[in-house]
Amino acid sequence: MALSVSDKIKLMNILKCRLLKSKLFIFPRISTGNITGIATVRFQHDMSYWHNPGSEPLKQLTVGNLVDKAAERWKEDPGLISAHQGSVLSFGEIKKQVDQLAQGLLEIGLTAGDRLGIWGINSKEWYLTLLAAAKIGIISVVINPVYQLQELAYCIKKTKVKALAIDVSFKSQKYYDIITNLVPEISKTKPRNSFHNSEYDNFTHLIVFSNDEIMGAYNLPDLFLVGNANEEKRKAIEKKLQAESIWNIQFTSGTTGNPKGAALTHFSNVNNAYFLGKRLGYHTKKHYICCQVPLFHAFGTDAGIISALVHGVTLVLSGPKYNVQDSMKTIKDYKCTVLYGTPTMYVDLCAEIDKISKEDPEVMKQFNCVEIAVTAGALCSPELFTKLQSLFGCKVTSVYGMTEAGPATFQSTLNDTVEQMTTTVGTVSESCEVKVVDKEGNVVPLGEPGEVWFRSYGTMECYWEDEERTKESITNGRWLKSGDQFRLLRGGYGQVIGRIKDMIIRGGENIAPKEIEYLLETHPSILEVQVYGVSSHRLGEEISCSIKLKEGATLNEKDIQNFCQGKIAPFKIPKYIEFVSEFPKTASGKIKKFELKRLMENKINRK
Repeated sequence: MALSVSDKIKLMNILKCRLLKSKLFIFPRISTGNITGIATVRFQHDMSYWHNPGSEPLKQLTVGNLVDKAAERWKEDPGLISAHQGSVLSFGEIKKQVDQLAQGLLEIGLTAGDRLGIWGINSKEWYLTLLAAAKIGIISVVINPVYQLQELAYCIKKTKVKALAIDVSFKSQKYYDIITNLVPEISKTKPRNSFHNSEYDNFTHLIVFSNDEIMGAYNLPDLFLVGNANEEKRKAIEKKLQAESIWNIQFTSGTTGNPKGAALTHFSNVNNAYFLGKRLGYHTKKHYICCQVPLFHAFGTDAGIISALVHGVTLVLSGPKYNVQDSMKTIKDYKCTVLYGTPTMYVDLCAEIDKISKEDPEVMKQFNCVEIAVTAGALCSPELFTKLQSLFGCKVTSVYGMTEAGPATFQSTLNDTVEQMTTTVGTVSESCEVKVVDKEGNVVPLGEPGEVWFRSYGTMECYWEDEERTKESITNGRWLKSGDQFRLLRGGYGQVIGRIKDMIIRGGENIAPKEIEYLLETHPSILEVQVYGVSSHRLGEEISCSIKLKEGATLNEKDIQNFCQGKIAPFKIPKYIEFVSEFPKTASGKIKKFELKRLMENKINRK
């Protein structure tokens, strides 16, 4: 019987693993680009494809099933702590409130298949609403809490939201005012009533995270009050609900055009969250996760809410949104063993702890509880890895993937070497396939750069009501295109070079911004740096960078260029350099390079 190409590649991977384990072959340590110490000897058949078949079967479970199972197994254990609200809910209490809220949603007219938007800050109300919707087959549409009127309007219209659950306001963000500007009928409707607007004719219900009576809205106590009924109706829906059903729509943040709504299934997120937590060792001990990231993002939803439920660990919300002081207090007060954050969050956290530890060296004892720092959402530099390890004495692990992939496709293991943790994004997650391809979609040799594609149970169902962009992203063979330039190494380890669209092409030379960023972050006075291309009439693009210095440090443009001399090729040295106090960021903590590029080009054009 003839083997397919895919089967041959899988067989070769198995044989290579066995040869490596038997120590019959020893691979020399050589350089791969700027990363040293990783074996990348190429044989004739060494191609950039890796399949991790996994060590156990996938789980046919819904998110609602997880709520029930967690209450059965860890009823009295704390499941959610909202530090800024002073609220602690056990897994048993979570189930009780989720069931009651789900029944309240049914009572006001929502049912399986309807879309419920959730728009607000990190809170126990946000958490409970997401899980209540999941329990009864309502599809949650999680909306960026910093969105303004037009962005909100797009999300509501695109997904035909029937109900929207919101905070009334948070600081300068007036959620209720924005929605009533969009749909004026709300403010003219009595509390606890539906409304109608011809432009948004599917949108009929508003729910507010408040105890107050508000025009055109139900508040959460209303829903808990009426949620005493409909228990049998809820149970009947839960019984019919399938794991392959869509449960959540996550809008991906794009730099151009409208965001795309990735439609994710229970099956995708439950399994991804299980394997993510398993690799972090959540099944081996009781952990407390300090969640600094927003819940609306895949990191917060999947690695935070769902992974904590499936493994029975405690999720601790450090604040309504990221704040370094809130994070430090949460770690100390709740003895958090795991930290979740983006690189930018960790840069701020390390800088603040570094500053106070110089004044009081004993303060570091308060953070000795941290065992694992998980970084995702953007690439973490080796310098930052080293800083985190030295400050906390913890393991620093990467999670890499994309919302559309479930989200995690690569992840560090707790047994990885320091070199593996600092130079790669880990190895392929369980039950996932990965390949790196050229512009024609052909698999490239191992260690060669190309675009990384994913195929697994985790792949989104589609972009919601966007067939064209779904076909652009998912091939007929169900390979999901990432848009990331990547190297696949031995053992299924991977290195992200950068976003393909971020690649700087200067006079025909392809330049990866990350290479320059990693170099500049080794400078003792630099806290954080972003490198990007700006338009050039002669060369197509020129290299530009924005730099945030450490407190009290001073540098000028010439200092930066002199530092680069002899370390990278002359054509990679930034021409345009600026020093900033802060970077523009998305609500999930990612830095807006496109905004830096726009501001720099405006500055250049004014000269």
